[in-house]
Amino acid sequence: MIIYRTAQTSDFLDIAALDREAWGKNRNTEFVPDGEHIWRVWVEYAIVECAFENDKVIGVGLSIPTTDPKLYFHHKLFLRDGYRGQNIGSKLTENRFKRTDELGAATIFTTDTNNTVMHKIAAKHGYVEVDFVKGYYRPNEDRLIFRREAATIQADKKTLNL
Repeated sequence: MIIYRTAQTSDFLDIAALDREAWGKNRNTEFVPDGEHIWRVWVEYAIVECAFENDKVIGVGLSIPTTDPKLYFHHKLFLRDGYRGQNIGSKLTENRFKRTDELGAATIFTTDTNNTVMHKIAAKHGYVEVDFVKGYYRPNEDRLIFRREAATIQADKKTLNL
């Protein structure tokens, strides 16, 4: 008997494994499973802020909408090698905040419990730790969840009150 239900977080490893297996039957198996497709969707329907140098992408920040219209998940922030320590990541994050603040949406993200650098960055940007989830991915992979409330937008939308 086949049962249909909404995916749960405990299903994601099986879903990812099936994605890899199914993708292996695709005629373009040299590409990352679902990589191009999901990035195409994210660019169109999520918040994707990029940094470029000489028309080359050097940094990307991604925030995806959640089932709560007043909550976005800051999912990815990455820079090309050689560009760390130049505040590029901070600027990409600030740009995403401007967009979510205009929507009146809070943001959340998860990070490794041992990632003290990210914990400091989170505090710098107004995040507070709201949860600890033991075994978030696998039994030995715990995560902290941080949240930042939306900033108040002035009526003229020119000034953010952070």
